[in-house]
Amino acid sequence: LENVKRLEELVTDLVEISRIETGELQMNYDYFNIYTLLNDIHKDAKQRNSNKDIKIQLEVPDKKLFIYGDKSRLEQVIDNLLSNSMRYTDQGHIRIKVLRRDNELVFSIVDTGIGISRKSINRIFERFYRTDNARSRAKNGTGLGLSIVNHIIKAHGSTVKVESRLGEGTEFSFELGVYSKD
Repeated sequence: LENVKRLEELVTDLVEISRIETGELQMNYDYFNIYTLLNDIHKDAKQRNSNKDIKIQLEVPDKKLFIYGDKSRLEQVIDNLLSNSMRYTDQGHIRIKVLRRDNELVFSIVDTGIGISRKSINRIFERFYRTDNARSRAKNGTGLGLSIVNHIIKAHGSTVKVESRLGEGTEFSFELGVYSKD
């Protein structure tokens, strides 16, 4: 059953990345409240978190921030980054953070996990690439998630940035324009 689930996940991710790369996948842009989306993801992550040594926090400066983007794809991005943080963090915290900088929102997923080596950071967005730490820990994953994240964020006119230190943690971040404050 576990192998069937992994195979299903791999096929789903392959179809997804193929559709993105060929331009077949259309983005559905609209205005939406980012706090509502992040709060739902946060609640779900807390329920999925079986490790009581990890505290998952949500830090959003304003509950009335709206952005223009594909809500379901941005949910996929945040969920993927958060799932990775949960997979590679044994203790400490994971923060879903939003900072407002002028007309931009900076989204970050920050963890106190195992970190990523400098040599691997240059390759983590490649299809099927898994860091040595990921392979040695025998964690589930298809090796396609960060590639999909990268494509979705590029389609939103931004770039995913990564900062990491082995044994200290990792921060993935990207910026999106803020629409309004109602």
